[in-house]
Formats: sequence, C-alpha cells, structure tokens
Amino acid sequence: MKAKHYFLFYFLFLSASAFALGFQKDARLYDHLCEVNAEWRKITPAGGLLEYVQFDSDRSRIQKHLELVEQALRAKDISALPESQQSKRLHHLEVLHGYGSTGIFPTNHYHLYRRPYFRDNSGVLCAVGYLIWQDGRKEIVDRINRENNFGYIAELAAQYPEIGLWARENGFTPEELAWIQPAYDPIKPDLQVWGNGGGLNAGGRINVMVKNQDETQLFVAGQFANIDGTPANSIAAWDGTSWSTLGNGVTGEVFAVEYEKGWNSEKLYVAGDFFLPGQPDKQNIAIYDLITGTWKGIQTGDMSGSIRTLEIYLGMLFVGGDFQQVNGVTSAFTAVYSPYFNSWEKWSTPFMVDGPVYDFELVGNLLLAGGAFKMVYQDNDGLWVDAPHLAYYAYWGEWLTLPHDLPPVQTLAYHFGNVFTGHQLQDLGNPDGQMVGINVLKAGLWFEDICFPLGDNTIHGFFPLDDVLIAYGGFSSGGFSSGAGASAFFQDNAGSIGYLLADNTVRSIVYFKNHVYIAGDFQFLFGDPYPGLARIYSPSVPVIEPDERLPVQITVASDHLTLRYEALEQKTKLSVYDLQGKLVVEQTLTPGDAETTLEAGGNWTNGLYVWQLQNTSGARSGKWPVLR
Repeated sequence: MKAKHYFLFYFLFLSASAFALGFQKDARLYDHLCEVNAEWRKITPAGGLLEYVQFDSDRSRIQKHLELVEQALRAKDISALPESQQSKRLHHLEVLHGYGSTGIFPTNHYHLYRRPYFRDNSGVLCAVGYLIWQDGRKEIVDRINRENNFGYIAELAAQYPEIGLWARENGFTPEELAWIQPAYDPIKPDLQVWGNGGGLNAGGRINVMVKNQDETQLFVAGQFANIDGTPANSIAAWDGTSWSTLGNGVTGEVFAVEYEKGWNSEKLYVAGDFFLPGQPDKQNIAIYDLITGTWKGIQTGDMSGSIRTLEIYLGMLFVGGDFQQVNGVTSAFTAVYSPYFNSWEKWSTPFMVDGPVYDFELVGNLLLAGGAFKMVYQDNDGLWVDAPHLAYYAYWGEWLTLPHDLPPVQTLAYHFGNVFTGHQLQDLGNPDGQMVGINVLKAGLWFEDICFPLGDNTIHGFFPLDDVLIAYGGFSSGGFSSGAGASAFFQDNAGSIGYLLADNTVRSIVYFKNHVYIAGDFQFLFGDPYPGLARIYSPSVPVIEPDERLPVQITVASDHLTLRYEALEQKTKLSVYDLQGKLVVEQTLTPGDAETTLEAGGNWTNGLYVWQLQNTSGARSGKWPVLR
C-alpha cells in the first residue's frame, strides 16, 4: 500500500540527503557531475574529470555540467545525419549554451533529495524543457509539467513519444537529452522556529488560528496546557514576538474561533467541547471580550455534543456541530445567536439539517454549509429535502441545493469563483492507494484532486494566499514527491502542487506579519525538526488599488513591459517587486507624452513580479509574469 511506501521513501530520502556529496566538498569533478546527472556514470573518467574541485554553489556545478555536456555533444561525429538535422542540432546547442550561461535553473521546493524539475512554480524550465519550448513545442512542455513534472528523460521518453520524435527531428537521441537533463538540490523555504521553539506540551495541539483586524495579534486555540513555555489553557495570543494568555482560558478543546470588531467592541467567539474554569455549566461556546479581558459563557448545560464551526452572517452568529440541544432546548446540529439581544434566536427554526455541520463559508450573500447531514428543512414547504453534505442557506430563510455526489464535508472554501470541499480521504479502490480528499466546483462541474494517506487522512482547512489557495491536513498530494501536509491550488490550474513537506498532519495555517504560520501534529518539515509549530518568512508585496487618474497604458509581455502615456501631468514612479517583496527596479516617468520599454534584466529569474505606478494623484499596480 502507498501508506507503507511513503514512510519507507521518507527514510530513504532522508538517508540520501545525509550522504549527498554537496557542492562545497573537495571531490573529483567526475563525482560532482555524477551527482548532478547519473548519466555521467556511463562515461569512464579521465583527464580533467579526475581533478579534485569545489564549487561555490550548486548552480555553478550545474553550469559546469551543461558546459561539458555541450562540448561533448559538439565534438560528436554527426556526419551521418542529414544536413537539416545537423543544422538544427547545432542551433539547439547554441540555445543550450545561452541557457547554461544565464545560471537560471528550476528550484527544487518539494523534495528532500536531488530531483529533476521540468518546470518549477516560477515557470523556470529545465534545460531540455527550454530547448523544446524555444523550438515552439510548448504543448509538450505544458503536458509534461501537468502530468509528470519530476520525471527523468528516460522515463518521459517512454511515456511521451513526442520527446523521441523531437530528438530525432533535431539531430539528437533521447539518451543525449537524458545526459543534458540535470537534477536539482532541494531548496528549503525560510523556515523559522516560532517563539523560543518550545512548542506545545506533550499531546497538545492547535486546531485553529485567527488574527485580529489590525493584524497585531494572532489567536491560537486547540487543546494544550502550555505553549512555548507559557502556561495557557487551550487558547493564547501571539503578537509576533511574545505570548500572552486570554484570562484563564477554557477547560477542554477549542474547534472554532470567530473574531468580530464593532464600533465600540472587539471580541472572540470561542467554540468547541469545553467549559469555563470555575463555571462547569457554561459549556462549548463563550465570548472573550478583548477590551475588558473577560470571559462570558453564552450556553448553559450539556449540549450532547460539541460545536465545530462558527460564522457571522446577517449580523448573527451561526453555529454548527454535532450537538443536540442549546440551553436545554432541542436544537440539533445548528443554532443562531444574536449578539445584539444576547440570546439564541427562535427564528432559526428553518435553519435545520438532519446531521452534523462541520464548516460554514460565506459565498456572496449566501451561507454555504458542509457536513455529514443528508437533508435540510424547507420551512416554506414544511418538508425535508435531499441535500447530502452540502447546501446554501439564503438570507430569506430558504435552503438552495446543488447537484453533486460528495462524501461528508469536513471543510469549505470559496476562492476566485470556485467552491472547494475537503473530506476524509475516500478510497477509490486503486491498488496504489490513491484517494480523493478534495473536490472543486469549477464552472458548474466537480473535479477531484487525488491524495495519498498521511497522518489522520483528513483535509482540515483551506488558506488563501493572494491568488493561491492552500489546502492543508493529513494527506500528501501526488505522492511524497509532490509534497505532504499542504498543497497549493493556483487560480488557472486544474490540479494542485505540494506546498509543504511534513511528516504528519497540518491542522492550521494563517498569514500574519510577513510570515506563514503553521501548526499541526508534525515533528519535521522539509526534514528538519519543527515539533508542531513553525513559520515561513514570506513578506507580502504591497498591492495598491487602481486609480484611473494615472493615464498610463501598460502592456505586459513575457520579457518586457511597454508603457505608453499621453498628457501625463506629473512625475510618476514605476517600481517592480519580486514575490519576496524585494524592489528589483525603479524608474521615473517624466510628464508629457512618451512610450518606453522596461526589459527584464539578465539577472532576473523567471517568475511572477508586481509592478506599481504611483504619484501624488493616485496609484496603480499589476502582475508581470516573466519568462525569458
């Protein structure tokens, strides 16, 4: 089964990483080259290949590999080839020479070991992919990128006959292309310890993280007795440098937190399976007043279950879970609380389902509910109607159903017009252990995303990061090689790609103060110890709202921006940032009429950039995908 293979592979990959040669080691040039591409082992080393060398970076080692392969291919006798193939071969060797001299190669984000990448997340192509792309055969590159992005050429040539055809048409053999193709050392994200690195007490866990409106505090909640050495009962606050407690916290486990700020109030709704310390009758849901620093229970007595999800909708607090009653009154699975009247609303009667509710998501002026229910109650008709596991609730008190065949829904997201549902992994009966854990409603059709077992085999949530949606939980995407614990869905892509390499379940992810914060059951991320808590430095690029008072027309091409303007009244600053927030270039547009071009410089890496125009009258910004 795939689950067993995963842990075996994990051990092997860690072992392979531990015994890798490394570019800084003083070793024979031949040994360095064999590490970059095992095809060198088919060559008997002699002369300069036996000299001992070091490299200042893996990039320089790959450049030396490409340089020597190019020399060997140029020296090969090709007189038997037709003249047209000889000409094409020499042309592509010139293209290869230019590619190698730039030193811009794919980045290995998702492996603990050296691996080929046909194209990375920033759009950077490998050497062979670049040759095929520059020859106009972009459809081959796109297909391989979608279907087998980490494959070796020998494997790809067997899977895609187009590679062999392209090689023969251009005077190469598939074996020569395999010799060209490097593999890349893993590049880990800027992982950092969270706080002092103390993590949670043994057996503790974080289920949810929510930040306040001003992004000055990050609230974390779950089930723990201390966090990073600070005693805290299942909930605490982090300000970016230190921890603080929220009164005496709660006794039990927190599953959901909802933040609300009004004109004279700021509070947290906290829900789960708990009671307030010293008030055992105040159970499962309470309000923490962030201004006064006090707790107030809003539900009395046993609920015969717990609350799993919260959402503020129509000025009311909608509550879902597996409970059976609220304040001693039957109210199975759903309830509505009025903050204004400090009471549970009787009008919530039509808001009824016949099974547990695990998550809510606002979709425009509708409330999307997901869970293990099978039917919803239509008050207008006085009937229960089929709506298995997913349905919209409208503000006029009616349920709206939609056709699907989904398993019970654990979590929801609405992102760029698409609905995402997360589940416990569902076995498809495939011998390699493939399962479905995520479904996507796009353009009226449902699509499945294949997952593999990891941790608790459940999708725990979705986290939007600009135009990317991160799914996280106990799963690996596309097997270990594509990531584990979290996967990224890009707006224009049909599938996902790994975002983390975790050895166990990720329970929550949130963006806070230029970091992506991660919490879960893991002990390792990308092979390094981060027991349950970590953060990745990821500064946001400031994106400003458009202002049409800037009469500049910008045309985006893959390697340049063209700016045209007429009657520009004042000096205007053009700034370009990379996705790490670093200023790459800055220019000043002079008043009047002009047309100018900004070229992507030779030291730019392929990927996504953000341009900004700004003067005293307004500002504009946009994205610039660079692929040279």
